[in-house]
Formats: sequence, structure tokens, C-alpha cells
Amino acid sequence: SWRRIQEIEAPKEKTPEPPPPVYDAPSIHEQISDVECGEGEPAHFEAVIAPTNDPNLQVTWFLNGNPVSASSRVKMINDFGWIIMDISATESRDSGEWTCIVSNEVGEAKSSANLNVSSKESIIFDSMQPQSLERIMEMEAEKPVPDEAPPKIFDPPQITVHLQKPVDLTEGDSTHLEARFTPIDDPSLKVEWFRDAKPLFHANRYKMVQDFGFAILDILHLFAQDAGEYTVKITNSVGEASSSTVLEIASKETLLLQPQDEGKAKAIERLEYNLHLKPEEKTVEEQKTVPVFIEPLSAPVTCEEGDRVHFTARYEPLNDNQLQIQWYLDGKPLKTGSRVKTISDFGFVVLEISPSYPEDSGEYTCRAINKVGEAVTSTQLKCNPKQKIITKSQLPDSMSGAYKKIIDIEAPKLPAPEKSEFEYEAPRFLTQLQSLTNLSEGQLAHLEARVEPVGDPNLSIEWFHNGQPVGHTARMKTIHDFGFVVLELIPVEPQDSGSWVCRASNKKGQAETSCDMEVKGMGGIISDWQSTAEGKDRIEKLEEYIHRPRDELDEPVREFDAPYFTQNLTDLGQMNEAEATAFTCVLQPIGDPSLHIEWLHNEHAIPYSNRIYMSNDFGVATLLIKHLIAEDSGEYKCIAYNSKGKAETVGHIEVASIIQIDAPQIIQPLVENIDGIEVLFLC
Repeated sequence: SWRRIQEIEAPKEKTPEPPPPVYDAPSIHEQISDVECGEGEPAHFEAVIAPTNDPNLQVTWFLNGNPVSASSRVKMINDFGWIIMDISATESRDSGEWTCIVSNEVGEAKSSANLNVSSKESIIFDSMQPQSLERIMEMEAEKPVPDEAPPKIFDPPQITVHLQKPVDLTEGDSTHLEARFTPIDDPSLKVEWFRDAKPLFHANRYKMVQDFGFAILDILHLFAQDAGEYTVKITNSVGEASSSTVLEIASKETLLLQPQDEGKAKAIERLEYNLHLKPEEKTVEEQKTVPVFIEPLSAPVTCEEGDRVHFTARYEPLNDNQLQIQWYLDGKPLKTGSRVKTISDFGFVVLEISPSYPEDSGEYTCRAINKVGEAVTSTQLKCNPKQKIITKSQLPDSMSGAYKKIIDIEAPKLPAPEKSEFEYEAPRFLTQLQSLTNLSEGQLAHLEARVEPVGDPNLSIEWFHNGQPVGHTARMKTIHDFGFVVLELIPVEPQDSGSWVCRASNKKGQAETSCDMEVKGMGGIISDWQSTAEGKDRIEKLEEYIHRPRDELDEPVREFDAPYFTQNLTDLGQMNEAEATAFTCVLQPIGDPSLHIEWLHNEHAIPYSNRIYMSNDFGVATLLIKHLIAEDSGEYKCIAYNSKGKAETVGHIEVASIIQIDAPQIIQPLVENIDGIEVLFLC
């Protein structure tokens, strides 16, 4: 085995490595061919190459000279001498020259082919329903525009049926005022209501209707102040008409003292009478018995403070509803509460006290009483109070010696003999304070000296500045310990300059040491210029401009001319309801603060409305109507005026109503009557 192991572990001779194989330059045996397909269809390119076993062989695809990599649409295969490229869904951008280049270390070969992708039309112009195309084109063809009818001229309004005066009106009633007028189809016609010459507006009690030649005013829930003369005024561009009537309203009493419905009032009176009737008492002679305790209260009880006490007894009769149970303590009625509770039910009486107190001790009596007689039972309760202060030891007997030791420890001690006080000498300074003459404002000042005696409890240290005692401040810190006295000031200020004295005193005398302190102050306000000279010159020029004389500051008052229009309003012609339109004009002068613009419709001021917007910006005055209605027809006037004069311009508009009511026509006339046959008339 040893020889075998040596043979195995002996170094082996290296076998010479075979020389690397030499491959030929790549060649393409089958070229890729041209492909034509439609957009969205797959495309397939395929070629056969050699050599097949060259590991360094690389295959690259190009489209119009740009390299193409594999993706979700493009899949490339190179295996066993076959090179394949598949495009799953072609697009129009895939059209062009596709080139496959096969290369290795020796050389390269390539093959090209064209791909033509027919793109689909993005917009389909052909009809999807050719059988209906002719009919649709016929319906959408332009219709001949009929000649515009000349504008209709309306007569002045006339009231054919005047307002009628309502009678017997009482406060709280409703009334109806109605008038009829002509013409009924005039779009410029306007209906207004007035009470005592003051205009009425729509409200929750006032309902106004104007339609088909009727002018109606309904007033709901009349008040006394609604009385007066009511007038309806009808106006158009030609004239006006009006009709009036008077409303008289009888007011009601403020407080209603009489019933409003006699029948209901009598019914309520009968119900209230029956409510207070008492049923007739039936006298039934029942045999009453004297109450008896069949089980008296329990024997006297002795308890400790805080215990629960319970007394019980039984009595007869059980069915006497007039029997009363009463409890007494020492002859006085017992007061019940959260601690004391009593129960009497089914012939049992119970008294429960929880917790009990010493004041609950005494004689408890229960008395049962009815009309025939009474029964009494009593018992005693004794409640022993708890000890308020525990004077006995709570330690176990095994620790009885510890109790005596605690007493000895807590026993008062004899006062120790007073020690004779040590007498200290008069104080003296071993080192003196050093003067500080070169301090700048904001630095630290430190004064220090040594004093004797060190352990004297009566030694007092005092500091003086220019002869005045120094009090403690946030800037000052004083130390007196181990024979050293120290005074620190941080930061020092110019007022700290002067003479500083430290005085040490005790019962034997006193000693002093002094020094001088000089503090140089810093400038509080920096008056020197901190910026460059150019900045200073610029600021001086600005300040000279700001502080120039008053007559140079005042601007001359600008005079404006009287207003005039450079572009007048134009007639907008006929428009339909619900359309939007605008009147625009341009005027001068621009920038005049006293210039005012006013718009009128049929010589009436245009009220504020969410439909109508008026503006005047940079000399352009605009009246915008967002939603036209028939009442907007008529003349619009823009008036501009200032302190010099005024100017005006006029424009017109006609709004055609969407709803048109034609005159009635007979479509089918009546058929001639024939004798002897049933006749049916249809219209």
C-alpha cells in the first residue's frame, strides 16, 4: 500500500495541451429573403451559416444601418448553424433594409433583405353604412334660408279686463288679483305691480304671473298692513296702460280668547270633565284582625364596629293593605339611609345595618299598626368601638426584646455638655488685592486675597465700590472659602471703574484691603461708514432726491376733456333666446378718475343681475349679457359723463322667443250629415 500511495502522490508529467482549433471565416449558405406583410402581421427571416461550432461566432442584426436588439416583439435565434429573427406584430416603422452580419476572429459575412409593411389607415373615411349614406347627406344638406319677415309692429298696450276689488277679506286669508291685456305676443312688453305707488317684488307671499295676456297677483296669508291701492302697469316701446283697485283687510285680535271650533271645544270640555270624576267608593265590610308578631325580633346582639347587623321578624295578617310597619331606636323614629335599610313584604320585616357604628347601640323596636290595633317587638344592639390609637406592640412574642430596644433608642437623650468656644484673633490679610488698570469692556475682572483666621464662624466678608456696599448681581460672583476671598465680574462695564475695598470683621476687630480698577468702554454707536465709497455716494444721491423741495414733489394737475366716443354701439339685429351677446364701445379720455359710465335699457336703469356684466377698462365699455331672454329686446344706451360734459351712444337688439304660438287651424272639416246613419263628429 505504501508503494501504491507513493505512486499516486508522485509528481506527474504534464501532458501537452492540444493546440486551439482553427476555424474558417464565416459564410452564409442560405441568404435571408424579402418579406411583404400587413401592419400587425408576423415577419420571419431565416438563414444558414457556417461554421456551426465556433464559440466566438457573433450574429448582429441591423435595420437601415441601426443595430436591433431582442425585445417583446423581436425574437432572435442562433443555433446549429441556423439564424432566425421573428417579429410577432409588425409596425410601419419596421419597414426597410434588414441586414444580418456574422463575424468571428477570422472574418465576417452578411446578408440583407427588405421588409415592406403595409400600414393601416388611421382614420376610416369610407362609410360603414353605405345604404344610409345618401339619406344622411340629404338630411345634412343646407336648407334654403327663408326670407326674413319684416319686424312686427305692436300697438300700445290696452287692458281688456280691469282689476276687481275683493270683498270680505280678513287677516290670514289669501287674495287673487287678475287683469287681461293686449297685445299678448309683444316681447318688449313689461308688467309691473305697485302698492300705494311703491313697486312690489317677488316674495314668498307675493306670487306674480304674466302669461297669455293675463297679469295675476296672488297674496298669501294677508296682514293688516297689506291694505292699500294696488296698481298693475303694462308698458312696451309704444305706450303704457294701468289698472287699479283697493284692498280692505279686517284685522284679527292679537290674542284669541274664543274657541275657533265650537264642536271641538265642547268635546274637549267633556273629556276634561270626565277626567276629574272619581269612581264611587264601594263599601265592603271586611273582617279586620289585630296584628300579631308570630316570630319576634332576634335576641340581643353584640358586634364590633364595622360589622353587619341583621334583624328579622314575622307578622300577621298578610293581606291587610292598611297595615303599617314602624321602626324605633330608643323610642325615637329610626332614620333610614345608605347604611340603614328596612324591608316589609310577605309578612316579613327586616332591618339591616352595614357597617355598624357605636352610635347604633340601643333598643330597636318594630311596631305593626292597623285600624284594629298594634303589635310591638323589641331587641337590643351593642356595638363595641374600635381602638382609635394602638398603644400595644404589634410585634410577635418572639421579638419582645426588640420592643424594649426601640424604646431605648427613642428615649430622649441627655443634652451633651457645652464645649467652650475657641477665641479667634482679629482678622488680617495675608495678601492684598491687585489693581486692574488695563481692562476693556466685556472682559473678566478677578480680585483675590488671603485672610486669617480661617475657621472663625463669625468672620464676615464685605465688598465696597467707591465707598458703597456692593450687592449681588448676575454679573458678580463672590467666594469665601479656606481663607481665600474672591470677587469676579463678567462682563465688566465702564461704571465698574473706581476703588474696590474688601473688609473682613469678627468679634475681635476688622481689616481692609483695596485696589483700583479702570475699564475702557467701547463705542455704543458706530458712526464710521462701513461700506465702500461708491455705495455711500449712491445713498447720498438717493437721500437728496427723497428730501428735495416740496414744489418739486407736487405733480401738475392733469386736465381732462369732455368724454366722446371713438367707436359707437352697433345694432346687434335679431338673436335667439339663451344666446350670449355683448355691446361694446370705445371712448375718450382714458385715465380720468371722475369719468362715470351708465347703461340704460329702454330708458330704464339696468339692475344688477348674474346674467348681465358691465365693465370699463382702458377706455373700452362693455355690456355682456350671458343668457338672452325675450324681455332683453329694445334700445340700449351707454352714457359717459365727467365734470366737463357727457356723451351717449345707442344700440338695438331684438330677441326672438323660442316658444311661438300659432293661430288655430282646422285640419279636417266636418263630414256632411247623411239621414238614417249614425254620425260621429270629429274636430
